[in-house]
Amino acid sequence: MALRLTARIARVDDDGALIFVGVGEHPSGEGWSLVFQGPLEYDDSYPDEKPCLVTETGACVYGGVNRLSLRDGLLRLSLTPAATAELGLGYRDIEVRLDVDAASQALLRDGLARLFAAIFPDNRPFRLELPGSTPAVRGRPLRSRLPGFRPKSGKRVVEYEVIARRGKLVDVEVVGQQGMTGTTEVARFLATALGVPIDDLIGCRYTCEVTPDRYGVTYSNFQLIALSRDR
Repeated sequence: MALRLTARIARVDDDGALIFVGVGEHPSGEGWSLVFQGPLEYDDSYPDEKPCLVTETGACVYGGVNRLSLRDGLLRLSLTPAATAELGLGYRDIEVRLDVDAASQALLRDGLARLFAAIFPDNRPFRLELPGSTPAVRGRPLRSRLPGFRPKSGKRVVEYEVIARRGKLVDVEVVGQQGMTGTTEVARFLATALGVPIDDLIGCRYTCEVTPDRYGVTYSNFQLIALSRDR
């Protein structure tokens, strides 16, 4: 059973260092609210930084979100048992119907994408679905699955190319596969996975295994194909 709410306001703000992305019951600020707080940009000095989720009571938890999706005007969250208890919500699953215009929904989607893109991948939700967001961002990579779990379909190898760098983040796109776009990665994470200098990432082509799992997909076995377009 899920806690079902209706949000009549969605806002994204920042103070120059942190970004605040939230929904609430009323534009006046009365009633319930759920607000994510996190860094505006990824900082190598804080690789363990996790987003904070705050309610209208002032209760907060760092991390604690297993799944988050926003599509078709519905925001869905799945919390860990510890986060559920810490926030005093009584429900692990939360569904928020967004009674706001399309522009506000897009603002919320992109705000969440910006927040999670600035978080080290291992500290993001396992499943993170924000279709059409800018930047594109995906959830936590799983490096192993539970014993006995069988995904609906087998793994496949996908080729990516690093196309741009934005400070400590890089944008990558899928090569030669229609219907698949790209994502945003932490530059240090990708450089370490590929074993290349961080300053040489632009133009790199690489493959990784994409495997369906209980949380969405697992990204593993990163393999460098070419260091740059010129090599």
